[in-house]
Amino acid sequence: MRNWFSYVLAANLLALIGATCAAESIPDTGLAGRPAQRTGLLTDRLNKKQLQVWRAMEQVVGAKDAAGQPLYPSLHELYVWAQTSGFSISIEMPQPDSISPYEAAECVLAQTPSGMMPGLTIRIYVGVIDKARVERTESRANDFIPFLGLSGVARYCETLAHELTHARQCFTDPAYVQMLKEQASLNTQFLEMVHRKAKDDPTRQKKLELQHRLSELAKRIEASAIDAEKQVWRELTSSPMI
Repeated sequence: MRNWFSYVLAANLLALIGATCAAESIPDTGLAGRPAQRTGLLTDRLNKKQLQVWRAMEQVVGAKDAAGQPLYPSLHELYVWAQTSGFSISIEMPQPDSISPYEAAECVLAQTPSGMMPGLTIRIYVGVIDKARVERTESRANDFIPFLGLSGVARYCETLAHELTHARQCFTDPAYVQMLKEQASLNTQFLEMVHRKAKDDPTRQKKLELQHRLSELAKRIEASAIDAEKQVWRELTSSPMI
């Protein structure tokens, strides 16, 4: 989950963040007559205006320097991986009305019918990204601040790098998938305790322990994606193209 505000949230709020790649159930209706599964980055869910945004992002991804090398190598590498991975990654740009005003993007891993490769959807909330405020304060002088110095398509590309990193981990890293399962289980336990509204000391202590475990787990889950995003941000901010 690409949550630009999560960098400044208190640790206890991290406990409420859902799994980065949540599972969606797709009924198995049988494979007879089913067309061959398409792979790579799929944009058929985008409308005409959204497709124009995506094409502008692809122009950034494909930009080359005077020597013919990718201008943004880290972003380019992630894009090429996604296109050639053999997995289906659908791109959506939905309206952000029903989500947190701080959620810039998310990836959702789908359970596909037997015999088909798993698929994943990356949702980019461009309206949220456009409105994201960035500022460097004295207390955050050495922190990575998403989108700082960027606007428009460059911000969307930074977000895409974050989500593609999560996507690659979902498909290729069993340890990462196990962390997501653990996070989902702990979230369930925590929310059950919240709904019970018990106020006894043992319950409060258990909630604090769960919050701490979820906070630490969220940091581990996000670490690689944040590192990739930082690198892409450096490339985007140092380029004369944007």
